[in-house]
Amino acid sequence: MTSRAWRVTLVTIVVCGCATISDDAPQLEAAWRERMLTGHYGAWHNGKEVAATRWESKDTVHSFPEGASLTIHRINISSTNSWGNGEDHHGGLLARVPLGSMTVELFGKLFAPIRLGGYSVERGQGFDVFLVVRPMGGGYGRLVKHWRFWPKELLLTGDPVDPDIFRRSSRNDLQRRVAPGSMGTYRFHFVDAYLDVDEPSRTATVTVTGLKRPFAERVNLAPWLEGAQPAPAGAPR
Repeated sequence: MTSRAWRVTLVTIVVCGCATISDDAPQLEAAWRERMLTGHYGAWHNGKEVAATRWESKDTVHSFPEGASLTIHRINISSTNSWGNGEDHHGGLLARVPLGSMTVELFGKLFAPIRLGGYSVERGQGFDVFLVVRPMGGGYGRLVKHWRFWPKELLLTGDPVDPDIFRRSSRNDLQRRVAPGSMGTYRFHFVDAYLDVDEPSRTATVTVTGLKRPFAERVNLAPWLEGAQPAPAGAPR
C-alpha cells in the first residue's frame, strides 16, 4: 500500500471512529435526564444495564459527582463504538431537602466525549447541575433549572485553590488533600455542588465550587411547587 493510501486509510479511521460522538451526546443526555426525573438509578453502557459492584451500593448522598456515581443514587451512562469512541456521563444525586409535600433535589454529572477508549479531563470534561422538585415519597420529578459548566470554566489540580471550598464537601480527608495537589502530568477537576432551601420564602440556593469563578444562584420554587408554571419546553411532564 502506498503512503498516500495509508494516509487516506488513517483519515477514514479517525473520521468514522469519531462520527458517533456528536450523535451519541444528545441521546445520552436525554437518557440521563429521563432517569433523573423518574428516579431510575443505575449504570448503563451501550444501552445495557451494568450490574452494581460492592463499591456502588452505598446508601449515601455525596456533594461531588464522582462520589455520587458510586452510590445507589448513581446515574452512569456511557457508549462506545468499535473504535472506542463515544460519550461518558456519570454522577447522580448530590442533595435532597424536604419542603412541605415535596422534595427538592440537586443532581450533577460530569460529561466528556470518549476517544479511543479514554477522554481528556482537561480539554473535554464538563459539569452539569440540575435542580428538581418531586412529590414526597417518589414520583416523577420536574426540572426547575439546568446549569452547564464547560471544561474551561472548571479548576484543575495545580490551579490556585482556597481550601475553604471543601468546607461542606463530602469528600474524605484523602480526597481533600489530593484535589488541590498534583498527580504527575495527570490533572483532574474537583467540583462540588450544594443545595440550601429556605422554607419561608420557598427558594433554593445552588452553590458550585471548584470553578474558576464563584457561582451561587437563588431560585424561586413557588411556581413549581404549586404547579402554576408549566415544565420547560422539551422537558418531560
